[in-house]
Amino acid sequence: MTARIASLLFALIVPAVASAQSLYNEGQHYFRIEPAQPSQVADGKIEVVEVFSYACVHCAHFEPFIAAWKKNTPDNVEFRALPAVFSPSWEPFARAFYAAEALKVMDKLHEPLFKALHQDRRAMRTIEALADFAAEQGIDREQFLAAATASSTDIKIKRARDQIQRYRVDGTPSMVVAGKYRVPAGIGGFQGMLDVVNFLVAQEAQAIP
Repeated sequence: MTARIASLLFALIVPAVASAQSLYNEGQHYFRIEPAQPSQVADGKIEVVEVFSYACVHCAHFEPFIAAWKKNTPDNVEFRALPAVFSPSWEPFARAFYAAEALKVMDKLHEPLFKALHQDRRAMRTIEALADFAAEQGIDREQFLAAATASSTDIKIKRARDQIQRYRVDGTPSMVVAGKYRVPAGIGGFQGMLDVVNFLVAQEAQAIP
């Protein structure tokens, strides 16, 4: 590459980066997590975490946005959902999430449960009621209950509580990028949240050797 071409490319890149930085500002559109938390991904990958709950109507509204976003994530991004338990009434939903994950039936439960709770207005407040719903989706009820109440699920819920506290997340939905940055709800709407996430992912990608 000639020096002239390199200088022209640099002249194009710098304003684009500066423009993005002026659009998304720390303390306004996202917040730094102090101290930064370790990611659960391989070297060279960027972890993106969604803190959510099936009990949260805003998470239900966010779900179509996050589902579309996941289909177009770069290869260096690994997504992870983390169920929040901000009150005792939210715990059965976290147990349902971990049961579906353990049984590898998330595709049968995740979106249907959001729809049942927030569109169909079905009242499911106990793990037994959620197990009944899982059975309606073709999931073995007893296996679901066993996974939801397993000691391994107890451990996962405790770890999730601790992790969310370290992230300083106090509302759902929230996004966490690379264990370093928290993007709360209300940042330019749901698509605006994901635009900030994309900006932070690109920023992290530049820092990877």
